[in-house]
Amino acid sequence: MSADDPVLRYSMGWWINLHQYGYRMIYASGGTLDSGALLYIFPAADVSIVVLGNGGNPHLSDIADRIAALILPRYGQNLARAAALANQPPAAAAVPAADRRLATIAGEWVGAIDTWKGSRSVKFEIKSDGTTRASINGAPFAAERNARTYRDGFVLGAHGDIETPETARRRPYRIGFEIYADGSGDFRGAATTWQVPGTRNGGVFSYPVQLKRVSPAPQAGSDDPFVAARR
Repeated sequence: MSADDPVLRYSMGWWINLHQYGYRMIYASGGTLDSGALLYIFPAADVSIVVLGNGGNPHLSDIADRIAALILPRYGQNLARAAALANQPPAAAAVPAADRRLATIAGEWVGAIDTWKGSRSVKFEIKSDGTTRASINGAPFAAERNARTYRDGFVLGAHGDIETPETARRRPYRIGFEIYADGSGDFRGAATTWQVPGTRNGGVFSYPVQLKRVSPAPQAGSDDPFVAARR
């Protein structure tokens, strides 16, 4: 099946990258709390690469890239070109138009991430321009990336520790929240952990999350699209 990335495909536990630095690549990764494994297969070149590591090493894909670059010259050239582009200063981005819906999610939000190890508290402070501060699992509030609206919900980001065994070996990580009105006055969605810095084949875990705005409370009959979604 197709993934969000247009060059990726997934089926039966295997990922297929249609253009991995100039090659079609089939790969899989996995591990335990104290080990990790990564397999790259390049069918056209008749090359396979296996990398094993201790402690769920997040750099397995970097090691596999180095090995592939030594065996496959075109891979190495494209990898070096991509690294050079990544190190260039970013071009000035156009200033996006203000999203008026951000004002409708401004306020203080409280809730919890439901992990198999128990509930983890979540708090957000969101301003009308999307500026956000977050507290995960009782930690002090910290500035985070701006909130943004998405379809009939919104997306938030945070850094913190939810203290589960599967995430412990992937520290540090960030947490992405995708939230939608549930029709009962609360908001529900998913909290997904991503390694920092991100790796293509790094572990990703999602947990149910529930949030409720406690200040200011939205008023029924307003032009708040999220209030309308709950009616």
